[in-house]
Amino acid sequence: MERILQYAKRQGYTEYTSTLVEAWRVSIAGLSDALTKALALNDAPLELHPDDDFRHDPVAEYGIQQARNHRTRGLTIEMFLGLMKYYRQSYQDLVAENVAQAELREAYRLYLERFFDRIEIGFCGEWAGRGEAAKITELQSANRRLTNEKNLYLTIFESLFSPVLLLNTQGQIVNLNHRAKELFTSSSSPGSGYYSPLETLQLDWLEDLLAVAEHQDTQVRELFLPTRTGDRLFEIRLKRMLDISGKFTGTVVMLRDLTELREAEQERSTAFTELQRSNLELENFAYIASHDLQEPLRMITSYLQLLDRRYHAALDDSGKEFIEFAVDGAQRMRVLIDDLLNYSRIGRNREERTQVDLQEVAAQVLKNMQVAIADCGARIEIDPLPTVEANESQMVQLLQNLLSNAIKFRGDKAPHIQIRVAEQPAFWAFSVQDDGIGIDSQHHERIFKIFQRLHGKEDYPGTGIGLAQCQKIVYTHGGEIHVESSPGNGATFHFTLRKAV
Repeated sequence: MERILQYAKRQGYTEYTSTLVEAWRVSIAGLSDALTKALALNDAPLELHPDDDFRHDPVAEYGIQQARNHRTRGLTIEMFLGLMKYYRQSYQDLVAENVAQAELREAYRLYLERFFDRIEIGFCGEWAGRGEAAKITELQSANRRLTNEKNLYLTIFESLFSPVLLLNTQGQIVNLNHRAKELFTSSSSPGSGYYSPLETLQLDWLEDLLAVAEHQDTQVRELFLPTRTGDRLFEIRLKRMLDISGKFTGTVVMLRDLTELREAEQERSTAFTELQRSNLELENFAYIASHDLQEPLRMITSYLQLLDRRYHAALDDSGKEFIEFAVDGAQRMRVLIDDLLNYSRIGRNREERTQVDLQEVAAQVLKNMQVAIADCGARIEIDPLPTVEANESQMVQLLQNLLSNAIKFRGDKAPHIQIRVAEQPAFWAFSVQDDGIGIDSQHHERIFKIFQRLHGKEDYPGTGIGLAQCQKIVYTHGGEIHVESSPGNGATFHFTLRKAV
């Protein structure tokens, strides 16, 4: 194709043919396809006999079709035959350059000669065989088809929501679509830029851009432009239009209104900044408040225990019980505050992430919980776990909380717990499955909220923060977490972790 285009440009044929490379590619692909079919029928040169019916010849058929296509496009028979000589020359050049053996090269050359002879005979026969009445009918049909195509593309052009302007080689506006007219002119009638004389339109910003675009095929800028509705921010794309020969034929200017988008981005940025500040204040408040509560609790517990030791003999059973209740309450408050401190720390140090081997994390969790596991006789199965980019201490906390829950809410028999993992394109998908008491579906979301408990502390100890911690850890690592469960059928906690955070 490049060789044929080189000949066509050199001899000036591209001035009268399609301006798009794709049209040339399709034409040459059709020619090569005809050559392939000819070789499949006969690998000997296709000699020309006086009794041959070229109207039904598969090779000549290409020329016949080309005659029908080009006759309605203003191409003369002389022009087509002249161009076909360079098509022929291009194929012969390829043979001369790629076939070293002289005898074989001559056979290929002769085959190509006869092949192109048949195409030209088919073309000329079709061209000359048409009467004037048939040619007029053909031209009328072609004109209707071209008119329909023009109307279709004009309708699309006028319906575009983005403003588009078409400029000639001097930079003058020769057409602009309906949206552009609404913004920059007093007229807003669709099609007025095509069917009516275009009013003189001077756009200072366009002249400035064209001065720069003269040395660039494509230019993209963002500018505030004056419109009939006030100044608006646009992304402006200027594209110089070049025909197949590289000749400059004009410029297309496409605008995209960014005003609302930039305002929304600014609002989102402001809201995000405010949210970050608010979250940081809340995290700091929770951390400081929890930390400062520890000292009064220690003092209360110490004085209660001192009171018990000093006046133990003087207290009756009710007094001793009251002190015991108060000490127990203070201790549970301390545990609650410790959990709250841990919860507030999650996400504070997001930069402290490394490549964490979850296999080692699981081993650490099992070591931490070996007494609880032994006491209940739990059987735990763990898949080979991957390495992820994460905060190691939080991964320990995540798995330990889920495993603790599975052990805590067990049934009458020794628990069987399975930790599974599956790889997805961007995530690792984990599950922690147990065969415990299960959770009613109405509580599936509630259990992840802080301080939410489904059972009394007498039945199952805890603060109601563990699953909230799990959710926060998973969310800060870009994942999701949920539970599948029903009463009496155990629970399966599913969570994901991104491969790269």
